[in-house]
Amino acid sequence: MSPSLETAERFARALDAENYTAAAALLSPGCEYTCRGTRYHGPAEIIETYRQSGESVQRDFDAATYESRCERLTQREALIHFLDRLTKSGQTFTFACQQLVEVDNSGQIVRIEHQDLPGQREALTEFKRKVGPNA
Repeated sequence: MSPSLETAERFARALDAENYTAAAALLSPGCEYTCRGTRYHGPAEIIETYRQSGESVQRDFDAATYESRCERLTQREALIHFLDRLTKSGQTFTFACQQLVEVDNSGQIVRIEHQDLPGQREALTEFKRKVGPNA
């Protein structure tokens, strides 16, 4: 298994389990995360964005399950495909996105680039509108 794929899989599993300590351990001190036009630097700042997202989901939905799958792109890059199954008021929506991760020679993540998939954010907004307040 390539270093990028192994590290990406460990990172994705940690995020799916909301194990932020394990996820942070995989980030290099100089790691940079780009998400929707904003750049975050370093493990503490990056992990805080994931933690806030998780807290938002817990607050806004009745239940959520996460799963992911990883794809090796190169020796140093992998693509993580995330699926978030969100339930509110008996209805479920599956939100999909992906993140490109770059891994250094020591097996730590040095760069993460969030990639929204076409139509997904709009579909999530519509789902939240349909199921009511706090979603």
